[in-house]
Amino acid sequence: MSAPEDYDSLKAKGKKVIGTMSAFLNGTQILDAKTITYVRGNEVYMFFGESDDQSRVILSFPEALDPNEIHTVSYPKNFEGLNSSWQAADKNSPLTVKKGSLTQLKFFDSGKRSFEGTFDIDLENDLGKLIGKFHIPK
Repeated sequence: MSAPEDYDSLKAKGKKVIGTMSAFLNGTQILDAKTITYVRGNEVYMFFGESDDQSRVILSFPEALDPNEIHTVSYPKNFEGLNSSWQAADKNSPLTVKKGSLTQLKFFDSGKRSFEGTFDIDLENDLGKLIGKFHIPK
């Protein structure tokens, strides 16, 4: 897998849209975002929520997904050969993603710009689990 783009360059390229993303680290809420930044990359769509205290979750899904179906996306399994990396931070302290999944990923338009789903992430170094949900309305 190629090296991921850094957070600042993703943020600069992204489009901020109305939406929500919440994330819980081992049961404690670390993110309650009211906007989501959306970036169409090369063969992937990346999106992330962030808070004022620098907590954030960066997720993605392959461009090839059929917008008329509900999907489960596994990371890193479904990203072989794609330049994509899931990332997270709690108050700007990195949380390295070991593996994870997007479930019930449902699109509201054919352009894949409005969607919702949940995520479940296992973190490296015995840091536990990061779970949450996201919603970008049509």
